[in-house]
Amino acid sequence: MIRILYIEDNEDDFLILRSVMEKIPDSAYSITNVNSIPKALDYLLKEKTDLVFLDLGLPGSSGKEAYGKLVDKFPNVPVIIMSGNEDKNVAYELITLGAEDFFIKGNLHPDLLDRGVTYSLKRHELKNLLKEEVAQRKKTEEALRTARDELEIRVQERTLELKRSNEELEQFAYVASHDLQEPIRKIVGFSQIFASKFEGQIDTKSKEHLNYVIDGAKRMQALIQDLLLYSRIGQNELILEVLDLNGVVKEAVGNLELIIKETNAEIICHPLPSLSAHKSFIVQIFQNLISNSIKYRSDKAPRVEIAAQQKENQWEFTIQDNGIGIEFQYANKLFVIFQRLHPKGRYPGTGIGLAVCKRMVEMHKGKIWIEPHTGAGAVFKFTLPAPG
Repeated sequence: MIRILYIEDNEDDFLILRSVMEKIPDSAYSITNVNSIPKALDYLLKEKTDLVFLDLGLPGSSGKEAYGKLVDKFPNVPVIIMSGNEDKNVAYELITLGAEDFFIKGNLHPDLLDRGVTYSLKRHELKNLLKEEVAQRKKTEEALRTARDELEIRVQERTLELKRSNEELEQFAYVASHDLQEPIRKIVGFSQIFASKFEGQIDTKSKEHLNYVIDGAKRMQALIQDLLLYSRIGQNELILEVLDLNGVVKEAVGNLELIIKETNAEIICHPLPSLSAHKSFIVQIFQNLISNSIKYRSDKAPRVEIAAQQKENQWEFTIQDNGIGIEFQYANKLFVIFQRLHPKGRYPGTGIGLAVCKRMVEMHKGKIWIEPHTGAGAVFKFTLPAPG
């Protein structure tokens, strides 16, 4: 049963409407009449109502004013306007303000009324659903904005915290490493003096133990020096200049001239681009990667090939060698400071070279990785931003 309230001060008009609606086949309408807006508001407050017919000619208020009071108190009840010919313009205006439909009192027909009521109820239902969806969307958007703002604040706080922590850690590493240099130098120096002074006076076992002390101290000295180098990377200002990377690689190869000659290594460098970067860092990156390829050589003479390819807004550099290669399952360990994949003493170094490369590349907003491939050797790749 659809419950309708007709706000009409003329009882004859009410009776006419009710008699017309009673002619609707299978009529499922229940109509109640009140003759003023105050009574209507009181009725709607107490009784469940599905639809309101509103007469525009109520005494004491204009049709627009009556409609405003009604929808202000009960916005979820659909309203159909009932007007005379003289009120058609007001009825049209109320349609634009949200009324569902309007009928001319002297031109009522059962089919038209039935269709008008059905469509009005459907339209109002859809409007309410749309309002709920819009309200929910606004609520969701507001929640997302709040969450995003809170996350941004947390990220900023965390970034500042990490920056401060990294700066403190770098300063600690620098100070600790610097302060450790002197006692290590003394251990090495006095151990060597002791070994020299008492040469021939100590037994073989004691000499072997003394050599362990000297070797351990030297390795500690190398670790401290590398830690100092690593800590200084973050302290150095990243000064960018346009570099011809062909010249950069030539300088890196020149720094490795002795080991290249000793191992009969072949360094092949394809044409490289020019881009903005920190010169000493880029020289160090190429030098470390070339040195790494030579260090982990196979029984063949080392062959290192360097190439570059532009991909969108960055240059991708490839350093490929014919050495002993690296099992890809250990790829994530390669760039960790002091991480070594081989027993100590088998290969020289402290295991910091690739960690240094990673840090320097990331300071340039690039990335570095080892590329899985078939065949012998290893393939390292890193990226740097392209100019412009």
